[in-house]
Amino acid sequence: MHDTSPASPLRLSVIVPVYNGASFIAASLCALLAYLEAQGAGCELIVVDDGSTDGTLAKARTALAAARLRVRLLRSADNQGKGAAIVHGVREARGERIVFLDADLAYPPGEIATICDALDAGADVAIASRVHRDSRYVIRPSFFRYLYTRHVAGRVFNWLVRLTLLPGLSDTQAGLKGFRAAAARRVFAEPLPHGFSFDLGVLFRARQLSLAVREVGVCYRYDSEPSTVRFALDTLAVLRDLLSLRVRGVGRMPVQARRARLRRLLDAEATPAILIGVACAGVVALVVSRLAASGRLAVPAWGISLVALALLAWRADGTGPRWRWVRTGREALLLGAVIAFGATVRLLWLGQLPPMVHIDTAECGLRGLALLHGTVADPFDFSPWYSTPYLAFVPYAASFAACGVSLFGLRLPSAVFGTLSLVPLYFLVRTWFGARAALFSTALLAVSHAAIHFSRIGLWNIQTLFCTLTAFALLAVGLRRNRALSVYSAGVVSGLALYSYTAGRLISIVALTFLASQLLGRRRWRTLRLAAFYGLGVAIAATPLLLNYVKDPGALTFDRTASVWVLADDNRAHVEGTTGATTAAGILATQLTRSFAGFATRGDTSSQYGTEQPLLSPIVALLSVAGLALTLRRLAVPRYRFLALWLGLGLLLGSVLVLDAPSYTRLVVVFPVPYILAAI
Repeated sequence: MHDTSPASPLRLSVIVPVYNGASFIAASLCALLAYLEAQGAGCELIVVDDGSTDGTLAKARTALAAARLRVRLLRSADNQGKGAAIVHGVREARGERIVFLDADLAYPPGEIATICDALDAGADVAIASRVHRDSRYVIRPSFFRYLYTRHVAGRVFNWLVRLTLLPGLSDTQAGLKGFRAAAARRVFAEPLPHGFSFDLGVLFRARQLSLAVREVGVCYRYDSEPSTVRFALDTLAVLRDLLSLRVRGVGRMPVQARRARLRRLLDAEATPAILIGVACAGVVALVVSRLAASGRLAVPAWGISLVALALLAWRADGTGPRWRWVRTGREALLLGAVIAFGATVRLLWLGQLPPMVHIDTAECGLRGLALLHGTVADPFDFSPWYSTPYLAFVPYAASFAACGVSLFGLRLPSAVFGTLSLVPLYFLVRTWFGARAALFSTALLAVSHAAIHFSRIGLWNIQTLFCTLTAFALLAVGLRRNRALSVYSAGVVSGLALYSYTAGRLISIVALTFLASQLLGRRRWRTLRLAAFYGLGVAIAATPLLLNYVKDPGALTFDRTASVWVLADDNRAHVEGTTGATTAAGILATQLTRSFAGFATRGDTSSQYGTEQPLLSPIVALLSVAGLALTLRRLAVPRYRFLALWLGLGLLLGSVLVLDAPSYTRLVVVFPVPYILAAI
């Protein structure tokens, strides 16, 4: 510690944290000393060297040696971060007002007076704002480009901060802030983040303590810039701490108050343009990352675009009645019992039964292990297994990480998705036909032997069933309640399904066909609005997949769809041998007959199951036929039309037009349809 001049009543303490600033610290301290000495007695300067390794300490000691005011030079043994250095300085400060600023003097010393004036005018905390209407920039021409990179990124980040943590503050990261001494003691009494998110923690604490925070305009010198890598890493660290602060602070504000605050921010006139700009920036970053870089920033860029458009959809919804998940305790109890039973039969002895492991299941596990071991740089890339995207195998990697590399870990994702599929099925059918039909159809799927089997063998096609039911449930709720966010979410899930089993393509085909039919009705403008949000969700979710084909156009030749096409020339001999037909019409007629027979009289032909048992029991099959007849009579009613499209397109694309019908592996997306038909 270096301490000069006698202790006396102090009006102002100025704190300067510095780390490896040997190139500029002497000039900065000389300028600060000249300014503070001109203010007369009652000022002190506290310099905190945060473990510098480049001679900063020696140059600071030399610069402070001739000071004619109280100065203190504090030293940390190692680098602990900007926040830790400021906290150290605040605890040693003796002034009635405490101001800290960056060591490179991006804010000229004269701006300290601006902060002090705000404190004298009644503020407990005064902070510089680089975007305040009274602020001024001093910038070198060579740094103009940063107005389109770092400055824009800073504005986007500040918008996220205002949205989630600190509404009303236009610039939380400015390196010039001041406190009344009493306020500083309260703010710094408890631990704060030490890194670049220190400023967020300070202001969040001040808000929690109901302190008066005021922003002031300043002069800002813009002629230095950290490296792009350092800036990106710091931004990710701040986002992580932002989430941490928000999670810790959630309980301090009532849910309704948080929603009202978020709604006020979303209702601002400029918000749609900001959200669209953020989404577009995220897409551009995604494209650049995947096509011109390593791809490591692809996931966060993609996530930013998805979230920005979700907020845009929420804003478009406005306010409305809240969705009630269950209406009575009896309904909740019955649904819970069905889900518990479904989970039991899917998880019991999962690591032992069935004893065989199919080659396709093993391939899913191998791709999951590649992700787990970090050998895949970009999770959107194609894997060597039929050019399937790695993203679909993330659940396997997570399961191996949690449960170990074992048969149980390999099969757990399928069991979880199979169990979770019961939930969206219930809410889909309840939206369409009421609680009793929903409970009946969900119970039938819970005990379906095919659904149980494919939930236990670790195959990824059960993910498609979950995506199908989730997307359709969200779409049904959104159309019924005119909620853009629900329909957009359905589009996102539909887009994600494209990364999984090939049958996932059916979701978008059914939904878009149905929405197109709805455009012929009376509410075409409302439908067009919702269809646009659905299409937006599909497009954004599927963008990384589409970029794969831009990177590798030849991957289209490895698509499994062509190899299982029943009328393909390469499959002609096999199809004629299995169906006994030689013409296209005869082949398709046989395929259609066998596809329907798979529900009532004919067993599975796939190597993943191979049972001779049909999908439905005789009673359920009869009820399904009656429900189908009722559905065909009421095609003018949207929910019946949707159900008919789901069954018809599912059978056509998943069985009639593909080899060896009926294959339960490919029919998985229509498993719930006969149970819904039976229920109605």
